[in-house]
Amino acid sequence: MLFFWKARFMKNIFFFVCLIAASQVSKAQVFPYCKPGLFSEQTYYSDISITHDLNVIYGSNLTFQGNPIDLALDIHYPNLLIDPLPLRPAIILLHGGGFVSGSKGDMTNYCVKLARAGYVAVSVDYRLGWDAIGGGGSCNGNIPQLKYAMYRAIQDVNASIRFLVEKAGDYRIDTSNIFLVGQSEGGMTAMECAFMNQIEADNLLAGASADLGKIDSASNTIFNTYHLKGIVNWCGAALDTNMIGNDQAIPLLSIHGLLDSIMPIEFGTYFNCQNANNPYPNLYGPKSIYKRMKNKGICTEANFDASGSHCFFPSLEETVYIPAKFTCFIKNLLCGNCTTESKVSYNQKSCVESAPVGTAEMWNPIDLQIFPNPVENNIQISALLNSSESISIEMFDMTGKAVATLFVGRAGAGDFKRSFVIPDGISKGMYFLKISVEEKQINKRILIQ
Repeated sequence: MLFFWKARFMKNIFFFVCLIAASQVSKAQVFPYCKPGLFSEQTYYSDISITHDLNVIYGSNLTFQGNPIDLALDIHYPNLLIDPLPLRPAIILLHGGGFVSGSKGDMTNYCVKLARAGYVAVSVDYRLGWDAIGGGGSCNGNIPQLKYAMYRAIQDVNASIRFLVEKAGDYRIDTSNIFLVGQSEGGMTAMECAFMNQIEADNLLAGASADLGKIDSASNTIFNTYHLKGIVNWCGAALDTNMIGNDQAIPLLSIHGLLDSIMPIEFGTYFNCQNANNPYPNLYGPKSIYKRMKNKGICTEANFDASGSHCFFPSLEETVYIPAKFTCFIKNLLCGNCTTESKVSYNQKSCVESAPVGTAEMWNPIDLQIFPNPVENNIQISALLNSSESISIEMFDMTGKAVATLFVGRAGAGDFKRSFVIPDGISKGMYFLKISVEEKQINKRILIQ
């Protein structure tokens, strides 16, 4: 009998250990892009390492004037001979311009930044055109034409995503990690592509499908399905928040100026037009979107500039803060992290040192010091330990590859202080130190020069 219970106990222990090991493997598989350096707000690849495939035709259709037009996109990505990753997440950027102006070229600088961080970055041209002025000047635009313009944009962006899924092997796109980033009307279109189904499109943009076809089968004959991993609404608004969360729970970041007079903060009309004889569509701004998503239990973040107007943010700097903000939002989604919060003013947390969630609890060190940094030959690491603990210090390059082990051992309570010589063969550049204390860890950047 004793042997029976002992055998049963050992079997249970073995099962428990296997379950933990399987859990660790599955977490690594779920978050393959959550490693220090890549896909963060910091650049990893140089400009000359980026390939630019421009004016790639993804479909064709008719303009609002009835003329045939080819539809194109630009793809920016790390050179396939340099980048060792078999798959990479893709970010698709959509320009604004009131459905009358703008082009994929407006997003080129942002695409290059994202490509240098490791992403496949795509900017898309979609069909433009409607009579925005009308016969009587401001707020007398042709509203049926406006709704058709909105509908065409949804059709074309959907077609561009289907095209990218079809060509995923050519660009090493991970089709389970596709993100949409839209500015102004591009933000509106991104949300509609993410949340709007055909029934909702027919209700909100009545009559368009009868003349233009379905939202998910126009502009090309590719029928690949896809799922979007996250959305960034950059100074845009939604036609209806009721569509959010009915079919898909997709995390969303909104960035908006509180003085915006084009897209409402909470609820209002498009262009703030109050013409009762020519009613403009009602729109739901980021405050309404945030409330809806929070109530639905979908992770969402809203970041406001108190003095910001439409897509102009004096305190949320456009060329540095904005791309860093949405890149870190996306990086955190890749790591399985998302925080629901709404905040006015600067709210950027660096994501360059993100590490796989679930594989280790983060260590909150007391008085951790790493100096000098930048490093030439020697580096000193010190911290205050609460008790006797096992410690390991490893060095990784920016792809997550281990290049050196500096220390493995045990230290008593009190001050831990060690000096290390950078091993021969380590080239100049950016690296990460992974400092593990018992089952906890922290990653810190160092620059070797």
